[in-house]
Amino acid sequence: MWTKNVAITGFTFGLIHKVTGEPVTAGTAFGFGTVNGGVQTALTNSPVHEGNGQWSVNLTAAEMNGEVIGLAFTHSSAIPCYCNIRTDSGGANLVTITITDDVDVPIPDVDVYAYDSSNTVFITSDKTNSSGIATIFLDNGLYKCRIKKAGVVFTNPETLTVSGDTIDTFVGSNVSIGVPDDSDSCRVYTYCYDMDGGDPLIRVTAYASIHNDPYYQDGKYHFSGKVIGTYNAASGLLYWDIAQGATARVEISEIGYKKTVSIPAQSSVLLSGL
Repeated sequence: MWTKNVAITGFTFGLIHKVTGEPVTAGTAFGFGTVNGGVQTALTNSPVHEGNGQWSVNLTAAEMNGEVIGLAFTHSSAIPCYCNIRTDSGGANLVTITITDDVDVPIPDVDVYAYDSSNTVFITSDKTNSSGIATIFLDNGLYKCRIKKAGVVFTNPETLTVSGDTIDTFVGSNVSIGVPDDSDSCRVYTYCYDMDGGDPLIRVTAYASIHNDPYYQDGKYHFSGKVIGTYNAASGLLYWDIAQGATARVEISEIGYKKTVSIPAQSSVLLSGL
C-alpha cells in the first residue's frame, strides 16, 4: 500500500512495442496522472528507461495526494501503459512510533495499526524496522493504535494524540516461554490470535498425541493418548512438553492446524519451525 501525499522514488512500469511486441528500450516516454479521477495532467518528472523495457518515474507528493492515483504512460512506438495506485487514507502529519520492551530494547517487526478515536475505523498501518520504529501519516486528532507481535504482550488499544508531526513510544512485555521440568522433554509452543491478528484467542481447543517411541516418559505421555495444551489467553502462548525424539500429532481446532511433527532434542521449539 502506498502512502497518501508522500512522494515515490522510482515507480516502475513496462512498455511494449505496438507492432513487434518487443520491449521498448529507447526514445521518449511521457507520463500523465489523475488524482481521485480529476483532470489529467502531465507528470512533473519524465520517465527514464532502466533496462529491458522497464521504465521508472518519480512521483511528487502532490501527484500522490489522493486515495486513487491514475497513471498513463505513452511512447510513439509503444502500447500505452495504464496503472492505478491506491493509497491509504493517511494524513498530513508524520507520526513516528517507537516500540520497545520493558527494558527499553527496540522490538522489530511489530505491526502497528491506527484506528479512529472509537477504535472501529481502520486508517493506516506500518511495521517497525530493526530500530523498533514505525512511521505513519495522520491528521491532527485522537486515535487508537492496535499493536501486535507474536511473543510480545501489548496494551491494546493504545491512545495516540496527533498534533503536527508527532513522536510517541509504546511498550510491550516479552512472553516467557520457559523450559520443561524434565531435561528429556521439549517445550513445543506457538501463539494463537484472532482473525485480525490483534488479540489472543479467548479459548483454544488443542491436543497433542505421541505416535511413536518414546511414547512414555516419566508417566507423562502415552501412545495415542491426547494431551491438552497449556494455553495463556493473555499472551496467546500455547505449549506442550513432549518427549524429545518422539513423533507427535498436534491439532489446534480454532486455527485449523493439524500436523504430525518430529520433536527435536532441544529444550524448546516454535511449532511453525517443525
